[in-house]
Amino acid sequence: MAASGCEVDTRASAEHCGGCGMACAPRAHATVSCAAGACAFTCAAGFADCDGDASNGCEVDLGSDATHCGSCSTRCVVANGTPACTAGACAVAACNTGHSDCDSNAANGCEADLASPTTCGSCTRRCASPANASATCAAGSCGFACGADFGDCDGNAANGCERNIANGDASHCGGCGVECGLIHAVPVCVARTCQVESCDTGWANCDAMPANGCEANTRTSNAHCGACGNACGGGSYCQTGACRLPVSCNALRTLNPSAASGEYEIDPDGAGPLGAQRVYCDMASQGGGWTLAGSVVNGVPRAWNALGVFTDRTSFGSIATRTSASYKSLAWADVAGNDLRVETAEYSFGWTGLLGNRSMGAYVGAGWPSTCNTTWARSGADFYTGISAAQAAAFGFSLRALDSNASCFPSTNENVAIAFYAAECCWVNGLGNTPGGEAQWLTHDLSLLRLSRIAPLSCTPGTWPCNANGRTISAAGECYGYDTSCKASYALIWVR
Repeated sequence: MAASGCEVDTRASAEHCGGCGMACAPRAHATVSCAAGACAFTCAAGFADCDGDASNGCEVDLGSDATHCGSCSTRCVVANGTPACTAGACAVAACNTGHSDCDSNAANGCEADLASPTTCGSCTRRCASPANASATCAAGSCGFACGADFGDCDGNAANGCERNIANGDASHCGGCGVECGLIHAVPVCVARTCQVESCDTGWANCDAMPANGCEANTRTSNAHCGACGNACGGGSYCQTGACRLPVSCNALRTLNPSAASGEYEIDPDGAGPLGAQRVYCDMASQGGGWTLAGSVVNGVPRAWNALGVFTDRTSFGSIATRTSASYKSLAWADVAGNDLRVETAEYSFGWTGLLGNRSMGAYVGAGWPSTCNTTWARSGADFYTGISAAQAAAFGFSLRALDSNASCFPSTNENVAIAFYAAECCWVNGLGNTPGGEAQWLTHDLSLLRLSRIAPLSCTPGTWPCNANGRTISAAGECYGYDTSCKASYALIWVR
């Protein structure tokens, strides 16, 4: 209208910005304006044009958009959770499973691990750490894990890991219930391994191997006698922790069951004053372990013709010539035993438990009767070889037995110091023939008969010379003097 003239300032009018009718388009969450003929807009409070695109105006709500929270450049990030923007400030919208925002500090997000012993299943549950253990959390429940050297061996959570399984406790070594079962030893646990702390009396850990404990018996080990490495030699054996010679062949059999028959050094009184002596051991007959005490041989100068020879500690002859010359070992007086065995070239016989743990010399000395003996200490042989059962039943044992038509040792006729059988009339057969009497009786020390001359007879028990078995031998087998067809050539005397 001409009347109004040029009424619009196109430099500032939003409806006619830059020209008539050129209205500025509205923008979201903004107020439009015209400046210098160009459209512009101003964002409403709490909104912003973060993408720089005028067409969508102030597209961002700075009060709730977590990617532009309070400003275009502020992106909310929540550790272990989902972020939110509240009134232009970053917040925690939700926590991932297993986490929680226990300190209500959005800056560190969902900082609490609900599998942690300090926040186990909830912000307020802190797991306790018992003795020698660290607390654990699993599925929201508190637990504990033992320290490297400890174990919960009693299953009692209240006292935690009460056992040191690495050092000291031999009942739980390296783990609960792992017991150190070391033989003959007091065990100890060191660095989870069973070790020997000390050995039982008489035992030692000589191989330094804990697994077999104290394996060496220092009382009996010939390799470690009394102490590790102390080996016995020279025919000695470890006895009660000291290297000593065996006291007898029977002791040798016990100490060395594989020992063969032969000559050995023994020491009958151990650490006593007697000293070593060489003897012959029969390790085969009747179970072995026999010590040769002496031999009585016919056809050679007499040696067994006085009581003193049977009781004293003298010796004569040699082991090597024991069947061809009379022999007396110091063992006759020194070696104690229980069993007696007599051996000829054709047969042998003997008794168990006869000597009562005495030597032959001690037995004869203690049992020698003051008058002629008319009883048998034993009737029948306990064991025998080479003779029949009937012959063995006629044997017996008696000291200074009576010759029924004469007297007894050392008097006349066939009288012996030790008798093993007797004829029904007039003969006594055994060791040590009489030193007195007629010349024919003075030729020999041994009156045992050859096998074929021993003929057993029945008799009345209790009537001398009948033994308790009701047996004696026939005088028909007897002979005068030393007749090789009649009398044995030698007898070996063994004790065990």
